[in-house]
Amino acid sequence: MYKRIATGILLFVAAVLTWGVLWNTFGNNDNKPQNTTPQSRTQVPTYTDASLISSQGGYVPYTEDNLALAAGKDKVIFFNAKWCPTCQVAKKNFEQNSDKFPENLVLFDADYDDFSELRAGYGVNVQHTFVQIDDSGMLVNRWSGSYIVDQITSNLL
Repeated sequence: MYKRIATGILLFVAAVLTWGVLWNTFGNNDNKPQNTTPQSRTQVPTYTDASLISSQGGYVPYTEDNLALAAGKDKVIFFNAKWCPTCQVAKKNFEQNSDKFPENLVLFDADYDDFSELRAGYGVNVQHTFVQIDDSGMLVNRWSGSYIVDQITSNLL
């Protein structure tokens, strides 16, 4: 009798484990990674080619290397968040118009959540904030709410 109960429990556990594996493999799409291929414009931003920063302006990811390439130009860091709808509108506009930036302006894309130390250093407390810096990294100007390139250039000091 105990052998029959043990066999039944073992079969039940095996069935539950099999169901769990099949559910995670085929039925549950919540944990599967999002499409990150270049065809998905919502997942992969369109930036200016970083190798061209020294000869033209544009919209590039914030990195120390890109910052160094922009020496002598107006540099603005755009602190934005994926969860901020106004940031996403502005970001999409900057991506679509990255070729319309003046030669002397480089806009750096910095995620508000990922660059918490950087934003704290510039006193940034809200997303959708722009920080103009000089070649030594010192704050020149700070403002919020620009959506187009002309609004950024009008705030430059």
